[in-house]
Amino acid sequence: MKLFNFRNKKILVILIIISAVLGCVIYFSLSNNNLPPETDLQVREKFLPLDFSLEGQQKELLVSWLKENSDIAVKKEITICQDRFYVPSVLYKDIAEAIEEGLGIKITYYYVPWPKIIPALSERKCDAIFDLTISEERKELILFTEPVYPGRDQAIAVSKDDDLLVGMFNSIIAELKLIIE
Repeated sequence: MKLFNFRNKKILVILIIISAVLGCVIYFSLSNNNLPPETDLQVREKFLPLDFSLEGQQKELLVSWLKENSDIAVKKEITICQDRFYVPSVLYKDIAEAIEEGLGIKITYYYVPWPKIIPALSERKCDAIFDLTISEERKELILFTEPVYPGRDQAIAVSKDDDLLVGMFNSIIAELKLIIE
């Protein structure tokens, strides 16, 4: 009787694969125990869902804050570039509604095909793009606010020379993060 016949080789390979998988599972489960514990806020920042919406009281707080800080308004109307087939997350809609109600700024939407959305912003056909992914290439062409969702790289984009509008949006985003906490 041969010790390593074909059947024994199959069993040996299966046992090696199972051992390797179990070894990886044990290694990673033990190595993750060395991480510092996360605070509730860090966990919430990581997992704030993209369909997050301001609850009634949160929206009222933002609108109230905007009314109290109406001096941050830099325009009477803001036009948002948007592709017809891409709808920004609900939180951006909440922000736009709060700006209209709290600052009295009229928000209009300029619909443009996705490939032409950044050129439209650069050509000043609109004032901002909501929910745009930040990239180094885009940073050369346009300005970005702080990310709206913690831990994600989506933000509001404005024309390269519109520092005042970025400042206004960043103030709103900072207050929004305080309200959500």
